[in-house]
Amino acid sequence: MIELKYAIPVIIAILGLMGGHFLSNRRESEKRKKEMRVTYLIEAFRKLEKGASPTANNYSPGDFESAISDIQLFGSGSQVKLAQKFCKSASEGDGSLLQDLLENIRNELRTELSLPKEKLPKISPFRVSKTANK
Repeated sequence: MIELKYAIPVIIAILGLMGGHFLSNRRESEKRKKEMRVTYLIEAFRKLEKGASPTANNYSPGDFESAISDIQLFGSGSQVKLAQKFCKSASEGDGSLLQDLLENIRNELRTELSLPKEKLPKISPFRVSKTANK
């Protein structure tokens, strides 16, 4: 009877440690997934924004394709739909939906990164062109 008196708390402690370890691993896994998703969306945002300017210099179409692929893989449902709409409209010569996609990604990233929620102006691509001094 005395052994049972000591065995029950030991079993409970072991089960508690196993449960804590399981939950800790699960939290870490979720954290890593979130970090990877955010990293890919930030990179996709940068690639799309880089090509958004009509006078984009040194821009590779492969960057654009990579960004769209990343959004279709890591983006939310609304982002995937916006990316597909953009692709369709861009293939028809109208790239105006890119602004909507960029703003959707920006808003979600701000939420994921716990940045202040505020009404932000439209995204304005900015490029500095290199000119030779003569």
